[in-house]
Amino acid sequence: MMTLPKWVRVVLIFLPCFVLLAPQTIAGDEALLIQELEQHRHQILSRIEELKGLKTQSERSLNRAKAVHGQAKNLNDEAALQVARQAISKATAALDDIRNELQTERGNLVRINHFLDRKEKISFSNLKTRVLVKKVPNPMQMPRGSWLRYVEADRAALILDALEEKNGDLDGAIDYLDRQIIKFGGNRNSESALSYLEGLRTSYIAANAEYRRQNKGDGAPVSIESKSLMDAILRESGPYEWPGPKNPNPGDKPLNRDDWRIQRAEKMLSALGETPNDLGKTYQSLEDDRDIFAAANAKNYLKGAFAYWDYLSVTGEK
Repeated sequence: MMTLPKWVRVVLIFLPCFVLLAPQTIAGDEALLIQELEQHRHQILSRIEELKGLKTQSERSLNRAKAVHGQAKNLNDEAALQVARQAISKATAALDDIRNELQTERGNLVRINHFLDRKEKISFSNLKTRVLVKKVPNPMQMPRGSWLRYVEADRAALILDALEEKNGDLDGAIDYLDRQIIKFGGNRNSESALSYLEGLRTSYIAANAEYRRQNKGDGAPVSIESKSLMDAILRESGPYEWPGPKNPNPGDKPLNRDDWRIQRAEKMLSALGETPNDLGKTYQSLEDDRDIFAAANAKNYLKGAFAYWDYLSVTGEK
């Protein structure tokens, strides 16, 4: 028989004393949380407006610097050209920083809005004071595809569930988990899990394409260079496509720049640009990044890509 921890037994003993107060207390906690989120939302909105103003100022500074550069070039004034180049460089760097922060704040706003939009559905005011059970089921023993199992699962469990659901078919697993995210809403674990699977697929496709290109059908092993993996990751991170399901109205709806996949791609491109031709350094750059969402997803994407590459090495196929 399972022995309950001491603190659990203490809670169970004293629970009847507090059971009548539970609904009001939880409802009060919920109201406080929503109030804090509303305040934070207003702070984000104010910061976004402030950043928009700074962005406009930086764009004007950049345009002025470019105009000065053009005049200096016409006058063939090397000293003025040098000053103008420095001004352009500083203005460009400032503008990039503002754009990055603006993107982050907009992403935070989307997440808070997503929760607040559902707040009417998240209510504990009718919480029952007593429930009769024969056992307490583990959330991970719920059927695959259920909401409770989805929200309680960690990254590894979500990956395994998706692969088991589709009998190991990688494309099917990616589609399954993608639809889970669409149905139940994204969170850090689900986005990281899907990023891992998509990175794994990128690595597999790259290795398979390189193998087919070099294979002569004589049974001789084929040497697949890591550059093929780098090229595949760059291709996957570069062109922006409608994230998730296909855009139903391409002419009407623009690309959603706040979508987590787009933010992951932009973070990946930025890290690859800072660490050219060295995926190890790219991974470390993402590891050191303070962005707990986009950088973490990009890092898990690379984890998946590395995992298949390591598999080829271990199995003697590399």
